[in-house]
Amino acid sequence: MSFFTPNTDFIENHNERGKYVLTWRLSFILIVLFSIASILTFQVDFYSSILYLISLAICVFCFVYLNIKQKVKPIFWIFTVSASLVVTFSMQTLIGTLHYPDFIWAICTIVFAYIGLGKKVGVYFLIFHLISITFFFTYTINLHLSSIRIIPLGQQISVMFEMFTAFFALSYLINQYLIFQSYTERKLLEVNKELNHKNEAITILMKEIHHRVKNNLQLVVSLLRMQRNEIASEEIKSHFTEAINRVMSISIIHQKLYQQEDLKNFNFESYIEELILEIKSMNEVSDKVEINMTIDVHSLGLKTLVPFGLLLNELLTNSFKHAFENCDKKKIDINIDQCSAEKICLYYEDSGMWKENEDVNDKGFGLELVDLLTSQLEGTQEKIASKYKFKFRNLDLD
Repeated sequence: MSFFTPNTDFIENHNERGKYVLTWRLSFILIVLFSIASILTFQVDFYSSILYLISLAICVFCFVYLNIKQKVKPIFWIFTVSASLVVTFSMQTLIGTLHYPDFIWAICTIVFAYIGLGKKVGVYFLIFHLISITFFFTYTINLHLSSIRIIPLGQQISVMFEMFTAFFALSYLINQYLIFQSYTERKLLEVNKELNHKNEAITILMKEIHHRVKNNLQLVVSLLRMQRNEIASEEIKSHFTEAINRVMSISIIHQKLYQQEDLKNFNFESYIEELILEIKSMNEVSDKVEINMTIDVHSLGLKTLVPFGLLLNELLTNSFKHAFENCDKKKIDINIDQCSAEKICLYYEDSGMWKENEDVNDKGFGLELVDLLTSQLEGTQEKIASKYKFKFRNLDLD
């Protein structure tokens, strides 16, 4: 710690430490300069020397307060308010005095407010000084011009000294402001770099999790297939196939997430295409079924994607299983639209007849699951013959 640098060990935040040093040094410098200015002007301009003495007293008070209380924000308020009042009083009341330094002090006050009190307060003081200067040029300047006289050498020296002081204070404030800005930019770059590293690590970790989940689900699928191959009953085999399809619809999601670079933007269309191919491969009749698909939704999150994939799996499985037994033209039409900012529409139709259960109060498990998934997606469904219309909410927008 040098003579011109105060002790700031008690301040942890760098910006607050910088503001403390700024106000401490500025108070010290102004005490010295205003002491000299008050001495220089005492013999030639008594009223100006009074203002210098008032300014000196304010600086002494702030310097003592800083060293005792070690709180910087009150000092910014005291300096800004008192300096604004002194400058305004000087411009409006001291007739026949050169007021060039007052304009520079006004700028210093505004910059000081921006640094220590924030942009909003700085704007308020800017408006205050603009009003004061406007009033000066509108009403007071003619009084000054009518009182023009030869300025004594002592007063010339005093004004020149105050000009140098004001310019020094302004340049010091601007320099400190630029230092604060430079430090803030560096810290932001460091934080962003650190966040990017953390995000990369989290992305790798999430991909690894999706990869492990996919592998575990594939293991479950393999076990179910092995168990299915040992069963003689075709009906029980069919139930195992349906269970395998449901697990596969979730497994494909995790596989896709593991393969993607950007985990936020899931390739929805690619997932649907792969899901349909997987379901077709598990059903014998599927090779003869034509599937027409139109998708106008490009990405969905996991909260919506999992129940949606399971729902589509149930619809396709039910169609392959029940719709095409006595049907020559085997066709399925799937249309997925972004029908509003929050809603997604699914239009599903096959060319066969649904035969699972005619009694709507006695639905099979597949159709009950469709109802359950629709409710989970906070949606509605309409069914006419073999035509379905679903409208549900994108849950990932919450």
